[in-house]
Amino acid sequence: MSGTRRLFDSHFHVIDHRFPIVENQGYRPPHFPLADYLAEATPLGVAGGAVVSGSFQAFDQTYLLDALGKLGRGWCGVAQIPADCPDTEIARLAAAGVRAVRFNIMRGGIDDFDQLVALAMRCHAVAGWHCELYADASALAPQVSRLSKLPQIVIDHLGMTEAGLPVLLELAAAGAKVKATGFGRVKLDVSKALESIAARAPAALVFGTDMPSTRAPRPFQAADIDLVVKVLGADLAGRVIMTGRVNNVEDYLRASDVFAFPSEFEGLGLSLIEAQACGLACIASRTGGMVDVIEDGKNGVLVNPGQATDLAAALAAFLSSDERRIAMGAAARKSALERFDVQDSLERYRALFRELAS
Repeated sequence: MSGTRRLFDSHFHVIDHRFPIVENQGYRPPHFPLADYLAEATPLGVAGGAVVSGSFQAFDQTYLLDALGKLGRGWCGVAQIPADCPDTEIARLAAAGVRAVRFNIMRGGIDDFDQLVALAMRCHAVAGWHCELYADASALAPQVSRLSKLPQIVIDHLGMTEAGLPVLLELAAAGAKVKATGFGRVKLDVSKALESIAARAPAALVFGTDMPSTRAPRPFQAADIDLVVKVLGADLAGRVIMTGRVNNVEDYLRASDVFAFPSEFEGLGLSLIEAQACGLACIASRTGGMVDVIEDGKNGVLVNPGQATDLAAALAAFLSSDERRIAMGAAARKSALERFDVQDSLERYRALFRELAS
């Protein structure tokens, strides 16, 4: 049924009873191992995703590391960790593919927002992680100002309730991402919520299945994907339902307006050169070999790693000026063809080898 659709599932759980399971609020989830998830997700076109730790896994990482080790490229993890988790452990999890820390306010255990903010900031400083919040968004109202200042936050399941929608919209407008997930567990009109979020912050939404939909009155259905497309339209839904790994990269580049490459660490940055060759205005981190590819302000823009505000400003500047974006894209293509043309590069290598051999 997936056709050529390729999805990135931003939110699913693996429940493997070979690893520790902690009863939460009287609930112990049934076995749902990785193989069962893949059997259901693959026919939908899922080609990558985020394994999210649930309340019933507490701070156990063994199941998560096992799943990530089997999944490989294109997949990542979202972990729950204690406030006193050492930096070395955060770095170890990051090396294994964990990309975010989750705070499960909905299921209890998060009473101290000072502690939450401190841990979120430390995780970002150590490993570049964003933080994910599972909460009735209405409960976040007193914390909007503090949460909006975090480097990046993600709100699970559309913020859960109708009462939380105004708070969710305020956070989305400030840069938060919102998971279009858990349609069978939320207490709001999903279609209207999607429309409201898209109108306020169209780049905020990301899709996920929420499999196996533990404790939800209605589990995930393939029709949930169709609902996103129907409500948002094919173009916007194509951004919300992320493609995952693709082979026809050039098609995607040529269909884009701006290329952002905000790596914390990077070598030469071949993806950046490919985007330049396609005539895209490019924004990249001021790190590694990318400073040799981009002349800041001439054939692209450089921002400091981890500075989300600077990245957003650079993106907004390009998107608000077609003239500047097109001119920068043309300069990028010119420099890429002049400096990284295959035949020219081969000639330079031949000349170097002849010089070394003489």
